[in-house]
Amino acid sequence: MPTMAIHWLSMHVGFTCEAKADRLTVEISAPIGPYQPWFQEMQLEIHGTGGTITGVSADHRSLIGWKVASNTVTLPPLKWANTAHTVEVRIEQK
Repeated sequence: MPTMAIHWLSMHVGFTCEAKADRLTVEISAPIGPYQPWFQEMQLEIHGTGGTITGVSADHRSLIGWKVASNTVTLPPLKWANTAHTVEVRIEQK
């Protein structure tokens, strides 16, 4: 009886989050693995930010089009590239 081997392609992306009184930083690692996703963009929603959001940046560039509702900040789509990203949300405490 013949056997069939199944080969799965995978990809790993690491996310870390560091919260400070005046900012929240999300580090997204470059993808690792042979899988190439079909999507071209990614979008982040960051919950529980607290305070007043005074600005958002990605890869040290200010972003426009971000929105805040119910203590959640939604970023505009970021280009999906095979590189790492750094997202920073600046917060003014109430």
